[in-house]
Amino acid sequence: MVWNKLGATMSNGGRSEEAVEAFRHALSIIPGYVRTRHNLGLACMNLGADRESMEHFLAALNLQKSSSVSKGTSVAMSDNIWASVRTVLLKLGRSDLFPVCESKNLEMLNKEFSINV
Repeated sequence: MVWNKLGATMSNGGRSEEAVEAFRHALSIIPGYVRTRHNLGLACMNLGADRESMEHFLAALNLQKSSSVSKGTSVAMSDNIWASVRTVLLKLGRSDLFPVCESKNLEMLNKEFSINV
């Protein structure tokens, strides 16, 4: 997807605000694109919008999970996204949730951050 690539290029070039716009545009075209959702979370994290970045990371994990369930495959959630979740937990001062993250308890994190699936 071209808009995701553009956003990644901008983000890698230190232009996170413009990257956010590109990622949002990409998601308006393909809302279920997990990689773009994760990239948007990373760009938000770079801008210090930690709560918003957590929402995007959890959305990416929920998309990944629902995609796996609908295809009848096992749920294999990205270690990269989970690592991003852990980083944001640290930035938010929520090290109390590290065990939840380590056990990949998506349902508990959804509840903690008021994410409706």
